[in-house]
Amino acid sequence: MLQKLLALAVNAGDNARRGLDLGLAILHNRLQLLSLELKEEQLRFVQALVWSLLGLGLFFMGLVLAVLAVIFLAGEEHRLMALAVCAGVLLLAGLASALIAMARLKRQPAPFAQTIAEFGKDRQWLSDRDSGV
Repeated sequence: MLQKLLALAVNAGDNARRGLDLGLAILHNRLQLLSLELKEEQLRFVQALVWSLLGLGLFFMGLVLAVLAVIFLAGEEHRLMALAVCAGVLLLAGLASALIAMARLKRQPAPFAQTIAEFGKDRQWLSDRDSGV
């Protein structure tokens, strides 16, 4: 009888240790996924920032040269009108760019979406397991 109780206690301890080991392995896996997603988000942000700054700088230089060309090509009496038209076109282009940027930001996936989904699957698995016992 004592041996059976001792065997049950050892078996229960082994099961608890294996369960804890499994839980820690799952947590470790999820934290690695979170770390990877964080690095991906940082890389996306830096890439977007670099390309945006480069694009803005080049666009601004080209825009200044284009406006100067239009103003100098316009006759003396039409320079003010040319300047007003250029300003209107630039304002509309700026508004369109802002709207496009906002739409793109709304379409991006939520940060850490995969990690959140995996935690959701883990919770579902645990609740299914608890209800099945």
